[in-house]
Amino acid sequence: MARAKNPVILLGLMASQPENSAAIHELLSKSRIPVTSTYQAAGAVRQEHFSRFAGRVGLFNNQAGDRLLQQADLIITIGLQPGRV
Repeated sequence: MARAKNPVILLGLMASQPENSAAIHELLSKSRIPVTSTYQAAGAVRQEHFSRFAGRVGLFNNQAGDRLLQQADLIITIGLQPGRV
């Protein structure tokens, strides 16, 4: 992780669950890693982290979020079900 030049955090459905909210917020508060999410993870990124939020990926080809994933050399997935992106 320390050697990654273009890491990105990708949040999935389970990241938006209330029981995971505090942990997601803490991670985003402590890191400067850009974040994107699936549509199922709506609400997982709090407003104070919007400056690093590239929007959602998948369904409607969100350009910023998709571009982040294409350029990433490390993708940290949280709450993502395999095959859902």
